[in-house]
Amino acid sequence: MEYTSPGGIAVAKFLAAVTSLVILGVAVLVPPSKGQHHDVRHGRHYNRHRIH
Repeated sequence: MEYTSPGGIAVAKFLAAVTSLVILGVAVLVPPSKGQHHDVRHGRHYNRHRIH
């Protein structure tokens, strides 16, 4: 990136935050769907406390 404006930096930080959230979401949602898919029905936030 050749952006030096504050707007470009803000966009870069926003994209980085979104990317990390997507990676975390995939890491949390994909493994339970392979085995304990019944936990997903209780809510996605419930699985965050049961990471093995």
